[in-house]
Amino acid sequence: MAAGTMQRVWIEWSRRGFRKNDPGACHFVEEPMRFTLLLRQAVAENRISQGKAAMLAGKPLQEFQNTLVILP
Repeated sequence: MAAGTMQRVWIEWSRRGFRKNDPGACHFVEEPMRFTLLLRQAVAENRISQGKAAMLAGKPLQEFQNTLVILP
């Protein structure tokens, strides 16, 4: 980010009071998804079975299969 842009950002943050108080709590629960996406991709590419992916995800096979999206 350019120095001038960063200076404008800091000025705006100061104007809004963010440097004194954080904007507030997060309004949603964050969940890690990268590993799940990698498992889905591995299953889609037939690199691992659905059973193996479910085991790695720590879920029963049926629950893992329910997370898979199968297009018609």
